[in-house]
Amino acid sequence: MRQVGLDLSVLTLRIEAERQASYFIFRVLLPMVLVVAMSWSVFWVPPDRFEFQIGLGATSMLTIVAFNLAIGNTLPALGYLTALDAMIVWAILLVFLSITEALWAGLLHLNGKISQARNLDRISRVLFPLALFTGWTAFITLW
Repeated sequence: MRQVGLDLSVLTLRIEAERQASYFIFRVLLPMVLVVAMSWSVFWVPPDRFEFQIGLGATSMLTIVAFNLAIGNTLPALGYLTALDAMIVWAILLVFLSITEALWAGLLHLNGKISQARNLDRISRVLFPLALFTGWTAFITLW
């Protein structure tokens, strides 16, 4: 490029980079699936064991929050949300919703609606895993 009395050079630099997705899969997503799946075990506990269900759900919630704090220190600090952040929030929401489902099933059982409580648990056994993986797939695809 020449301008009046100036000689300028142009340097074009191309850097290729590739993410190692296996790190995030094995260090973040797989452990998170296990914690979220732990919260789903409330769907196999009979609704009359209400206290046990809530305790198990609360343990799952505390575990996933602690896990979130632990991995938060290993991920880079960014000024925006990533697909991984959305996936983590989705998992935490589903753990909370499993506690809500256990509460709802327990209340149905206390009100004598035992078959409805068991049906709710049966539906949740399929719905919650489907919701986790569908949501995660959507975040990965659309983010």
